[in-house]
Amino acid sequence: MTVLALLLCAGSHSAWALSLGPAMFMVQHVVPGQTLDVRKKAGVVFTVKNDTDTDGSYSLTCRKPSQNLGDWEAGYEEIPNPEWCVLEKTEFVVPAKTKVEIGLTINIPDKLDHYNCKWMLAVVLTAGKNTGIAVGLAIAARVQIETAFSDDKQSGGASAIAAVPCVVQVKGKAGSVFAESVTLRNNAQRELECKSERLVDVYPKEDIKYPRYASPRFQALVKETWLANVEPKFTMKNGENHELKLNGQIPATAKPGGKWEELVFVSEVSADPVLAPGKAGLVKRQVKTFFRVQYTVSEEK
Repeated sequence: MTVLALLLCAGSHSAWALSLGPAMFMVQHVVPGQTLDVRKKAGVVFTVKNDTDTDGSYSLTCRKPSQNLGDWEAGYEEIPNPEWCVLEKTEFVVPAKTKVEIGLTINIPDKLDHYNCKWMLAVVLTAGKNTGIAVGLAIAARVQIETAFSDDKQSGGASAIAAVPCVVQVKGKAGSVFAESVTLRNNAQRELECKSERLVDVYPKEDIKYPRYASPRFQALVKETWLANVEPKFTMKNGENHELKLNGQIPATAKPGGKWEELVFVSEVSADPVLAPGKAGLVKRQVKTFFRVQYTVSEEK
């Protein structure tokens, strides 16, 4: 399990002089069936800070992102059940001019469908007690949850497009060629016309989003690629598998012992994206996923 936290405030509201942080963090390699205490494993907690002169009562709740966010990072689907994520406190008092730290525990049910998945969770701070209704003043943080990868072709059933495995590991010497593949499966209940993209295609002008996808200990390949001629477009019938070949070469200049990573997105080609419930009514979201290609350059010459 690895955790990458963007250590900035998710938001604040002048009416409360209140803040919630971190804004976002990513938890990778979450194994279904194993309880993960994020505070104990990585030391990451939600911090609620009250800068007012009076004590305040607040609620912190795990929700599907569409309840509070108009949009979120591409390639992450809504978590099927936010109750898989449990906060140490949900209703609490923050004394004046102080802060409260609250941990998060994740427990994904042990099902093959839950491997190779990428989900977004919203953790929402509101004033007063939790009513279960997403109205009024609110601050939302985001948790990117990526479950452990599996080579089992039947895994990933909880994703609209399953990528098996969701992490492709390439190991070789500098200058060596490689030939790998990933199996894609259409679980969207309809035929999909798909295209392969890179992060710069998905966000051509939003460089600020690139670090949100980066795995710890890997150098990100964002504007360059070590892959060659990835199939640009293809069609999958409902329930159908499609093998996407990943051929390429590790550059001769790659430093031995170095680690690099690039992302390949698989996106629905559609002029009419699927309508889904959102903060401001119905929001359009195309079916989209991504997988990671991680390179480790061997020390051998």
